[in-house]
Amino acid sequence: MKSFLLILSTIFNLLSCSSKNNINTFIVGNDADEHGCKRSTGSQWSQTKNECIQPFTEGIKLKPVSAASTQAAYILVDYNQIEIFSTEISGSVVVHKINNNKWKNESWEIKKVNDKYILEKDGKTLYKSN
Repeated sequence: MKSFLLILSTIFNLLSCSSKNNINTFIVGNDADEHGCKRSTGSQWSQTKNECIQPFTEGIKLKPVSAASTQAAYILVDYNQIEIFSTEISGSVVVHKINNNKWKNESWEIKKVNDKYILEKDGKTLYKSN
């Protein structure tokens, strides 16, 4: 009887050890884009800097003018161009200097008035700096 229990116990232990649990695990930081920027850390590719950056640490924060919107936009200012980061944009957009207080492309325009930035899309003001 003892040998029967020993064999039964051994078989039970072997079967319980061979469990095949296919658990999908998410590894934090394992979400790099084609440039190697990790979205989970807030990094995005900068066209003007040619590297991954965190727009919220390196850029100027612009607040939405609409009370319905809660997402800020960020801009990186270079002398001849400004790079825009917003949830409305996949990646970023670069606007080029028109004069000392205006940068523009086909859809986007940034104006600098009294040392504050105003971001417009298709003529509609969306964001302003403080």
